[in-house]
Parts: sequence; structure tokens; C-alpha cells
Amino acid sequence: MGRRAPTGRCADPSTRAARALSARPISSEDGLTAGAVYFWKDRASAERVYTYDWRKTVTEVYGASPQISFYDAPVTVENAAA
Repeated sequence: MGRRAPTGRCADPSTRAARALSARPISSEDGLTAGAVYFWKDRASAERVYTYDWRKTVTEVYGASPQISFYDAPVTVENAAA
């Protein structure tokens, strides 16, 4: 089994540096799968980061190919800190 990124941290520093966006960490109930939901400005911005080289690096570091899915989010809610 491949290593997983600590919850709340981006697996690849180049992704973190290439974006000015909001991320929400997620993990499976059994703790074997982890990732994040990223709110990109547009799909083209995400695709500029998720290149062949990025995928290759993630696969080498974590022992598993990244799985990327794109979804439209017509509405998002940001709760103010209490």
C-alpha cells in the first residue's frame, strides 16, 4: 500500500505553490484513502498543475496513481469563524 499525505496537507508542494485556492481535506472512513477537494478558479488552472510529470511524481512518492475528478460547484458556502 502506498503512503498517504497527512490530512490537511497537499501531497505535492508544487500544487500548493501553483494555486491560490481553497482546499478541504477528506479521507475515507477506514483511513486508507485521503485527498482534498480543491476549489479552482477554472478547470484550465487545475489542468496546468495536474500534468503528466505531477502524476508521475505523486505515483512515485505515494505508490499509487492519483485519481482526479472534476465537478462543477455552482454554489459554495464559507462559514465565518465563530
